[in-house]
Parts: sequence; C-alpha cells; structure tokens
Amino acid sequence: MITVGSNNRFRRFGNLFAVFMTITSLMLIPAGTVFSDENAETVLRLHGSNTVGAELAPALAKAFIQQILHAENISGTPGSNLNEMTVSGSISGKKAEIEIRSYGTATGFTALKEKKCDIAMASRPISPKENKELQALGNMTTCRNEHVIALDGIAVIVHPINRLRSVNISDLAGIFSGKIRNWSETGGNGKEIHVYTRDEKSGTFQTFRNLALQGNRIAENAEICRYHEDIADKVARDPDGIGYVGLPYIFRTKALAVSDGESTALKPAPFTVKTEDYILSRRLFLYAPSPAPGSYTGRFIDFVLSPAGQQIVRDTGFVNLDIELSVTRTDPDQSSQNASVLDEYLQTVEKAQRLSLNFRFHSGSFDLDNKALADLERVTEFLQQKNFQELLLIGFADSEGDYNNNCNLARRRAEKIAGELGKKGIKPFSVYSACEEIPVGSNETEEGRAKNRRVEIWVR
Repeated sequence: MITVGSNNRFRRFGNLFAVFMTITSLMLIPAGTVFSDENAETVLRLHGSNTVGAELAPALAKAFIQQILHAENISGTPGSNLNEMTVSGSISGKKAEIEIRSYGTATGFTALKEKKCDIAMASRPISPKENKELQALGNMTTCRNEHVIALDGIAVIVHPINRLRSVNISDLAGIFSGKIRNWSETGGNGKEIHVYTRDEKSGTFQTFRNLALQGNRIAENAEICRYHEDIADKVARDPDGIGYVGLPYIFRTKALAVSDGESTALKPAPFTVKTEDYILSRRLFLYAPSPAPGSYTGRFIDFVLSPAGQQIVRDTGFVNLDIELSVTRTDPDQSSQNASVLDEYLQTVEKAQRLSLNFRFHSGSFDLDNKALADLERVTEFLQQKNFQELLLIGFADSEGDYNNNCNLARRRAEKIAGELGKKGIKPFSVYSACEEIPVGSNETEEGRAKNRRVEIWVR
C-alpha cells in the first residue's frame, strides 16, 4: 500500500520527469519551426497549380487580406516544403490565415473533392473526368465556378548562344519525345540535345503535353524539374539545353518563336498571349463551388478580377486581362484557301488598331466560352471610355466541315458579338467573315481548332 507521503514524492517525481521530457523534446525541434496559433482562423485554403501558387497566389492573398479584410501585420510564412505558404494578418487582435498549397493542378481538384480546400488553382482547364468527380459541388465548367484570372505563355527556352530562332510544333514534339536528338536536325550545331521538363503533376506539363507533344511521351532521358526556376537555371547554364517555362520565368534564357506549320511563328509576348494567338498560350484559373454572397471565397475571386487584383497579375509577370490596343501585321504571303477572303481581311484592318482579346466559341456553336462572357463586360467598359469612330468585328472558323458553311458560321459569330454589344449600347461599324483563313492554331487538334473559332475586334 502506498502512503500519502510516498504518493506526494511520486507526484513530485512525475512532475520533474514531465519537465525533463518537455525540455528534451524542445531541444529536438528544428530551429525556425512555426507553431500553430490556436487563436488563428483559416479564412481561405487554396490548393493546386504551382504556376499560380508559387508567386501569384501569395501576392494576391497578401493584398486581399490587407485591402479587403483590413488586416495589419501582414506576413507570409513558408511551410516545411517550398510548395507551401501561409499568409496571415491581424484583424481586431485575431489572426487570420490563408493557406496556399501548390503541388500541381491535379492536386487542387483532388483537394476540392476531399473538401481540403476552398479554391482550386489551375494552369489548365478542368478535365471531363475531374468535373464528373466534382459534380456534387456543381458543374465546374460554368461561369459560376470557373474563373479565368490571368493568361500565360509557355515559353520554349534555349541558351542565348543557340542559333535557333523559331521552331514548329512537329520539331518540338520530336525534340521533347527524343525522336530528334541532335541540334543538327533543326539547323543547329552537331551537339546532343539536352531536354528539361516539368513533372507529370504539373499543370504546365499537362498543357505542354496537350499543345506540343502530338500524342508523344516525354523522352526517357529528359531531366525532370519541379519548378520553373529550375528549368530556366539549367537551360541558362547549358548551351545544348531546351526546356519550357511560364512567361515570368524566361530569365537569362532565350525564348523561341513557335508555329504549328499552318500559322506564322510567334514569340510569347504580352499581346500575343492576351489574344491567345501565340500557340502555347494558356489560361490560369480558379475553380470553386458557387460561393455564398459575402463569403471569403467570393470576395477573394472578385478581388482577383478587380483592377487592383489584375495589377498584381501584371506585377508578378503574368499577362492580365486588361484590354490594350496594338497595330498588328499579318503576313500576306501565308497560305490561304481563298486569296480574295484574305485580301479583304487585310484591306479591312488596314490602319486599324486591334483590341488585345479574341472572343472564342464552343465547337459548332455560337455559345461563348466563360472568358468571352466576362470579356463582354470588359470590352463594353473599355469602348465606353473611348471615342472610336469605327468598330470592326471579324469572325473566323476552324476547318471542320464545308468551307462555305464555315464562312457563314464565322459571320454569324461576329454578328453574335455585335448583338451582345448592341444590347449594351455599343454599335459596331461593320461585321466581316474571314472564313477559315489566318489560322492561329492547328486544325488537326481540338486545342488548335478552339483558337481558330474566334472573333477579333478592330477599331479606328
């Protein structure tokens, strides 16, 4: 039997042992470890694309928590992994946090399905399979759930001393699949090509695969890199290297002009990416269930699409959605099915300026995609602030089906935009059809055909 005195001694020993174990465990914790704040509230969780999550999402989160939630003492705390970041601020003495986890686009949709995040960041559109898996949260392809927040061009990069200036998609597919192994096969030196690529979870990889690889697999000897910066650094150090990165990550490398064999080779630049004429341009997305009015999710998306949010998009090196004007020149010597149609197009846009967007449509229809629906509001606001005397709408079609039918389809698409703008008090000067001419993408792929189904806007 234990007496009272011995019991007290036992308790004292237990307390000393507990203190000893606590001190010992603290000594084993790595320096710099951040403990969770029990008073902190996680107001938003963003998971998915590293392209969006590396720099853009943290910058947007910091501005949102400061400008919209009016927090003070804003900070960004890296997690135990480079793909993790927590943005926090103090609101009325309570800590508010935004969690950012950027392990690739696919992981964002998985986290959304498992209710581990509020918003999925994506550098490619959601796939039919992913959308089906998320059907309990709604149809993620509608404008209520899918939000284009920025544009990016996947730049194909080489070392600055590489003599190559442009590349077509066929050669690009050959290089990255390992079928073309020597630079001499592309007009370069006789050195072996060194290929650098992203990992398969990356939305950048998936977009590049869909747009450039023509059904091929990445070469087995390609070096896999986890981050855009890694590829840019390796190519900048390797005169025989080639890789692909998002537009903000070209750094000390050289970006090649790219064509698909049907269109003029274009370099990735803000205007060619904004119009999505650059063949490897892509959209950056936020996906979320339809947010309740006043929710953090809804307020964050609204902020991202606001002028303040779009300025942050620009500041971080991506291409924002603001409308700009440019004088572009179309090569009159490019091949055409109908020279008279091409000549009419060139005469129509002579001395005109082009708006930095294209309205795009779903296949065989007059239904605008989600970005185009949002662009109607942007175009209306832009034109109302200007005093242009002439507004030209020029419709295009892909090459699926009969040429004359596609000419009619292209015109009706331009008329569709004229009607939508007319409802908002904008009266276009004239409507034209450019039929299937001047393709900006390959008509052999769905991605290319989607680029070709468009309406351009020109003004004088």
